[in-house]
Amino acid sequence: MNARSLSFIECGINFVTSKTLSKICDTLKIHPKLLFEFEYLHIPHQDMKEQLNNLIDENPDKLSLIYKLITLILKA
Repeated sequence: MNARSLSFIECGINFVTSKTLSKICDTLKIHPKLLFEFEYLHIPHQDMKEQLNNLIDENPDKLSLIYKLITLILKA
């Protein structure tokens, strides 16, 4: 999948097929249900920061990837 196609899905311009959804979830190693859970919207910002810091502390080997993802998201 190219970046433009993924961007169109993210922006709601195109809809994801079940086959594409499966590929995305396989790549991310997540269950599709996770993409449709929005409980995080009700978590106070301070709690989110603490949870993120804990995740980073628990996964120091993934710090570079976490940094890259966050900077890409914030630059979008």
